[in-house]
Amino acid sequence: MNQKTRIAIALSTVFIMPTGYAYEVYADEENSFSIGGHLSAGLAGDSGDDGDAQVNAPSPRINFEGKRGLTQDLSFDAKIEWGVNYLNNDKTTDKNPDVLSSRLGYVGATHTTIGRVVVGRQWAPYYSVMGIADSPVAFANDFLYNDHGNLGTGRANKMVSYGKGFNLSESMALKFGAGWQGTQGVYDSRLQASLQLQFEQFNVGYAFSNGDVADETAMSNGFSAGYGNYGKGLYVAGVYALNESITIAGSDNTAAEFIAAYALDNGLNLIANYEMVDDDDNVAGYSEAAFQVEYRVLPKVLTYAGYQVGLDSDDNKEEDKWMFGARFYL
Repeated sequence: MNQKTRIAIALSTVFIMPTGYAYEVYADEENSFSIGGHLSAGLAGDSGDDGDAQVNAPSPRINFEGKRGLTQDLSFDAKIEWGVNYLNNDKTTDKNPDVLSSRLGYVGATHTTIGRVVVGRQWAPYYSVMGIADSPVAFANDFLYNDHGNLGTGRANKMVSYGKGFNLSESMALKFGAGWQGTQGVYDSRLQASLQLQFEQFNVGYAFSNGDVADETAMSNGFSAGYGNYGKGLYVAGVYALNESITIAGSDNTAAEFIAAYALDNGLNLIANYEMVDDDDNVAGYSEAAFQVEYRVLPKVLTYAGYQVGLDSDDNKEEDKWMFGARFYL
């Protein structure tokens, strides 16, 4: 495998949003259609007074994706993804939430020279920088998902985005991204931008997001750095955000997530991660650390177990939590 091929693979790992596994139903020289997603089931509990174990299902989903090549340089794609609520949908009770909830829904166009444009609900450019520590099944990055659809910090609602990558050399690549969301209720229009640089297996990134919510500015400056690919040998990553009314509404705060993982050739992945949010008013901040293990039994079957410890003082302490189970990829 030559150097250019290795960089192309690394770019796809760092710059493309999470997709997981997919089953290709149809493919020819111009068109393809695939079905993907995963279902999980296990037990979870905490150290609270009523911390009995409960059956849980971390983020189950199903998606459909189609791609069509128009020319050698231009292609179009569309994807729909739903969260699957197969544990709490009970028609025998008054509580009957929807079985399916929208996670993604977009149409994209990619040109080998011009770049990529995506319209719809999508992983935001901000997340492409700040989501690099959001990898384990049991306990991962939480602060990114606080109102993430409206603020565009995770899966952004009604966004138009643009992305373009540049190969600076055989071992270095740069990716630029930008996103816009229109006015939605109390949320004024929002703008964001991201910049990522990769050298060999190292990568660094910066992301900016800004817009008003009601009468307050909701802004974030985010920084990230990482090494390796999650699930393949050593992986280390960290993100740090300086926020105004993001993560915690109406408060200036800082947030961080750090992860170190080592995956063995036999499919065992050992993981330690730490997350903190520190707000000026010391009301909603927290810090916690988790120790986790994932084991890939089969290519599309992953077992997981984790224990998360609350590290705050007694006045603002998070409960210790545990979780284990199995994930089946479609």
